[in-house]
Amino acid sequence: MRRLGVFLAIVLGMAAPLAAAARPYAVDPAASKLGFTGTFDGRPFNGVFQKWDAQIDFDPARLDQSKATVVIQTGSVRTGTPEYDKTIGEPAWFNARQFPTARFVASSFRKTGANSYEARGQLTIRNLTRPVVLPFTLEPQGPRTRMRGELTLDRTQFGVGAGEFSGDQPLAKAVKVHVDLVATPR
Repeated sequence: MRRLGVFLAIVLGMAAPLAAAARPYAVDPAASKLGFTGTFDGRPFNGVFQKWDAQIDFDPARLDQSKATVVIQTGSVRTGTPEYDKTIGEPAWFNARQFPTARFVASSFRKTGANSYEARGQLTIRNLTRPVVLPFTLEPQGPRTRMRGELTLDRTQFGVGAGEFSGDQPLAKAVKVHVDLVATPR
């Protein structure tokens, strides 16, 4: 009988960390979008990454157990402007050959209001890592949840834009990053 008690204590002790873990989500890439808005010669232009992967474990009741990792294929960006699409992967920009991925790793979350949060983490582009805060909202949509967020980055802090583009003209340093993810709990 004592062995059964020890066995149950071990099993329950091992299960406790699993019960405290945040809920994993499966992101629907077809319904989701990762992109940005830049400004060239005073005119805005948009870019969308066509290839990326997101691993998200999130629970509003267990923010301390929540985490997320997003890996973006930098060569998959499309702007709808052939000239931009041709050059954006070159060495002066994303340098997709040498740095094929960008990565965001969220290590902490904070509730900021009703259905609104901040994800704090590290963003790596061109092998340069900087801390970022991504404010976002959650919107339940039946069995799915929609997450929308936006943050503004200084592209030069990540080495994006060299030579004549290393300043604030003709390409503005400020770039707005847009996140619109649709996910289902697993």
